[in-house]
Amino acid sequence: MYEGEGSSAINTKDYNALGKICERFDTIIEQTNLIIFDLNLEDEELYVSDNFLKLTGIEYNKKDILKQMLDLKYIHPGDVSKYKGYLRRGKQGLPSDTITYRRRIPRGRYAWIRSNRKNFYDDNGKLIRVLGTAQDVSTEMEAHIEAIVKTDLDALTNLPNFKKFTSDAELIIQKNRDKNYAVLVFDIDKFRIINDLFGAHEGDGVLRYIANILRNLIVRPNIFCRMYADTFAILMSYNKDSEFGYIASTFSEEALKYPLEHEIGLSFGVCKVDDPKTAVATYCDRASLAKKSVKGNVLHLLSFYDDTLRKRSIEDKDIENEMNYALEHGEFEMYLQPQVSIASTDVVGAEALVRWIHPTKGIISPERFIPLFENNGFIVKLDYLIWEKAFATIRSWIDEGYPVVPISVNVSRIHLYNSNLLERFIMLAEKYNVPRKYIELELTETAFFNNARELNYLVHSLKKEGFILAMDDFGSGYSSLNMLKDIPVDVIKIDRGFLNEIVATEKGKTVIRYTIAMAKKLNIDVVAEGVESFVQAEFLYHAGCETVQGYYYSKPLPVNKFEQYAFH
Repeated sequence: MYEGEGSSAINTKDYNALGKICERFDTIIEQTNLIIFDLNLEDEELYVSDNFLKLTGIEYNKKDILKQMLDLKYIHPGDVSKYKGYLRRGKQGLPSDTITYRRRIPRGRYAWIRSNRKNFYDDNGKLIRVLGTAQDVSTEMEAHIEAIVKTDLDALTNLPNFKKFTSDAELIIQKNRDKNYAVLVFDIDKFRIINDLFGAHEGDGVLRYIANILRNLIVRPNIFCRMYADTFAILMSYNKDSEFGYIASTFSEEALKYPLEHEIGLSFGVCKVDDPKTAVATYCDRASLAKKSVKGNVLHLLSFYDDTLRKRSIEDKDIENEMNYALEHGEFEMYLQPQVSIASTDVVGAEALVRWIHPTKGIISPERFIPLFENNGFIVKLDYLIWEKAFATIRSWIDEGYPVVPISVNVSRIHLYNSNLLERFIMLAEKYNVPRKYIELELTETAFFNNARELNYLVHSLKKEGFILAMDDFGSGYSSLNMLKDIPVDVIKIDRGFLNEIVATEKGKTVIRYTIAMAKKLNIDVVAEGVESFVQAEFLYHAGCETVQGYYYSKPLPVNKFEQYAFH
């Protein structure tokens, strides 16, 4: 109040005017559920409207209000980064700012909060006061999200969704019957592992990155969409098949540029449109089927749908329908292929292999079901079975007084992401009281090459526990010789394909000799696989390789026949 005559009183008219302003203020707050806050940073004065507690659950205590308003544990994990930026921007001279975010409120649920603020600064640019409002806009935001889901766009990537894609694609095909069209479907290899290792946030980032590749590389009139999860589809016109290969290789090169300590690989399937009346969704299913046929194949990115693939898919379905029954009823048996000393022809080891003894179909080749099981994850259960049989067999040899030889077991790439792998081998060794030197663990060269980060800790842990480690299919990859100095393997197994190609020429023979000599200098044993002739065995012996396995010596045998071959 001003000093002077009449300063001790406010006339009735002023009181009435002030009362009306307060009524309007209270009515706005009540009807809009609007929170008013005013923070004076110079004297630490804080004002919040009476409805603050109802929305936030924070008691009216200046210290608690400030602490809890700034505490990130109340912010939805997906909005923490955004909220930090909102707080940071207040110190950057912005006159006003707005944020919509999710905050945990009483009863543990999250509410969408929209906050608007006006910032006041002193002459030196220091923030001295924040005046603003906050409002629960959950109903509005939930309606907005629901509307997005119901529209034509995928909420995460902002690409057309599958429903929009199929609708547009069918119109394009119908209107352009003179053109050749195909549906190309692709997905991200091991995407679940990316989520597990790096978190869903990073997985979402990969999906958005792939979406941007689509926007940059696919031009009208071709169209694309996110079908679901990590699967995308393209409708494209074409003149020749090489165009599909170009798309696949270009996309794969771009995907590899994503900044992640894990290789982003893609697999593609193509189905050509041969009947405009067939639903586009059907072509997508067929392209997806083709895509599955290249999963796990490092040499091929792309596959085309054809009748052979259709028939094979029916057979695959039959196998998948029977696999669990077969496991439960003992149809999978362990066979052992002898590993032989070239000099003495004595059996010095064995590789455990699986055979499916079907009651009506006879022996089903592992080449027919192993790739399928690796794709659908059933290989984990099958490997567990063979590992246990290997330990049990060694235990029986010890009990029978046989001259025990090591058994090597295959460790599929899918196990590399199993945190209990080391514990499982330790458990089996203790269960059967088997010295660990009798178990050799085989990992493929491509597993070492593509999963170096994941393998490093695992390999050293297994070595520390006394297990023998082997690099299988040596020579089938790209950086074999360079990797040997970095990975603590005990054995390399020369791939049969590498052996067959190399020994055909003098230069190739030199490569084999050099590889064996280098391995020996690194104290790594060498086993040559796929030896099928005396000529191969003789060459390997003179090249310095002491141990071989292959049909020249013996095919894989049931355990009882292996024992007769090796010990009698």
